[in-house]
Amino acid sequence: MTFQLFIGLFREFTESRVMFEQALKWFLHLESSDEVGQGGLKLSLYALKTHMESARNCVNLLYTICMVDEQLLMILKDELQNHTRSNHEYIVLIADLLPFLHE
Repeated sequence: MTFQLFIGLFREFTESRVMFEQALKWFLHLESSDEVGQGGLKLSLYALKTHMESARNCVNLLYTICMVDEQLLMILKDELQNHTRSNHEYIVLIADLLPFLHE
């Protein structure tokens, strides 16, 4: 449900570059180390880790954001790697997301 809210907001905000940049600034807020004080990306990755059934919605959200700015794809890739504790965990996460990446 939260992913759908984020998707809706980002789609609405694409009409205004200023609004999109503000939403993106919050979403990519990467400085905080605790789960509560983090932006939407870290919270989304945390939700994905604990609720893998939300993978389709998470991929849709990331796709929506990357459609606006392709450079964000590299940031998201780096954050996915930073969010996992090992290369194995990263590969497992990507493998879990792959079925939804081709939809």
